[in-house]
Amino acid sequence: MDMNSYSEDLTGNFDTNDINQNKGVSIVAYIPILFLIPLFGAAGSPFAKFHSNQGIILTIFAVAVGVSEFIVNLILGWIPIIGTLINVLLGLVLGISLLGFMIYGMLSAAQGNAKKLPIIGNLIDIVK
Repeated sequence: MDMNSYSEDLTGNFDTNDINQNKGVSIVAYIPILFLIPLFGAAGSPFAKFHSNQGIILTIFAVAVGVSEFIVNLILGWIPIIGTLINVLLGLVLGISLLGFMIYGMLSAAQGNAKKLPIIGNLIDIVK
């Protein structure tokens, strides 16, 4: 199945000039916490705001990943081998998914597309 079927493409809602002028700054939004750069650096750009919103969602996801790994480690860390194995596997799966979302968002912005992140992209809409 094509990955595009998992994410909503809103590219047609944005002005071509806005997209071309703000592609570069929009890429940065997918590095957790750096969503602030396009949010304030290109404040008048709906395209940059869209990618900032997706970056906020990704940052929240990254924090949730860190907290969940910490909690799992607290709960299962005392179990020799199995606890460590579960924690490592969870960290690997969540870390790879975080990296995948980052790459997907960066490529979308670089190509001038406004595609929501798969699975997590519709969770919240903070930036208007």
